[in-house]
Amino acid sequence: MGNAFVKFNNGILSINDKEGKPIGTSQPIIINSDKVKEIHIDTPIEPRLMEIHCKNMTRIKGLENVSANNMSTMKNMFKDCTSLK
Repeated sequence: MGNAFVKFNNGILSINDKEGKPIGTSQPIIINSDKVKEIHIDTPIEPRLMEIHCKNMTRIKGLENVSANNMSTMKNMFKDCTSLK
């Protein structure tokens, strides 16, 4: 498994692994910021829990890279993402 590399620039939060390896984590991924406009997931990730609370986010690129196999729940995955189209 790879290590997450997270970058935030001009409203875009990018998650990737420099070597292109899948990212696995036993820790939850929780993103909570009104500054995030887009999230780009450029490598496969396998989180235990993923919650995104970004009311100004309008786009997620690479959602197909998120595996739900290890998630305990997806109940609040996009809670408060009122601008998401």
